[in-house]
Amino acid sequence: MAGRSLRNSMLRIPIDEGEDAVVLRLERQLISPWVEDVEQCWCKAFETLGSRSVQVDLSAVNFVDASGGALLIRMHEASFRLAGNSPATGRLLDQVQDGRLWEEN
Repeated sequence: MAGRSLRNSMLRIPIDEGEDAVVLRLERQLISPWVEDVEQCWCKAFETLGSRSVQVDLSAVNFVDASGGALLIRMHEASFRLAGNSPATGRLLDQVQDGRLWEEN
């Protein structure tokens, strides 16, 4: 049963390389075990970036833990364009931009 829950939380990272941008599409859960994988994709994208921008599509992310949130803040600080199309993703992006993930209100 434990293997099944880990498999369901596995992060997928399709990469779309366009003329103007490299898009990392994160899918499912952005949690501690997968942060290093995202960072490796980030480094790989920079190797072939040229003058293109890097965009991170969070539309299909359904959960972010503290490690994933810290990664999003680092990506934001590195001038990645973070985007998503759901209200929950919008709130997450607002918090990332303000640098206030998981703060008490």
